[in-house]
Formats: sequence, C-alpha cells, structure tokens
Amino acid sequence: SWSLFNAMSSGCRIVSCRVAPVEEAIIHGQSGLLADFYDVEGHARHALQILRQPDEWAHLGENARRTIEAKYALTRTLP
Repeated sequence: SWSLFNAMSSGCRIVSCRVAPVEEAIIHGQSGLLADFYDVEGHARHALQILRQPDEWAHLGENARRTIEAKYALTRTLP
C-alpha cells in the first residue's frame, strides 16, 4: 500500500504482517519485522524489541528507505 511505501521512504522501522504484498517490499529482519497475520503476540514482541533497543534495530529503517530508493523511486519506475 502507499502508506507502507511512505513509511519505508521516511526511514520508519516497520512491524507488519507476513503476507505476500508486504513480503514483496520487506525482507524480515533486514528492512522490517514480520509476523503472521493473526500472531498478535509476535507483532507485540517485534514492536517491543524495537522500542527497547532502538539502536540495534536502526538498520531496519535505513534498509527500508534504501529499498524504496532502489526499487520504487520515480527515476526507477517512470522510464
């Protein structure tokens, strides 16, 4: 969705569902943290990991932004 792309391009650390459309843009542990759709505890665990150790997970936001720049930027998709 556009909101996912906007968050990624802003360098946000993403916690999301492990579903096909999201997995096209996010690699678990590299550019975001993914849990199964109904895994409430998994989503909470991932969010708490990021909140408790923000420096350890800073690479998620950086890699998310790089993903958008490399795959989805207008200079890449418009031509």
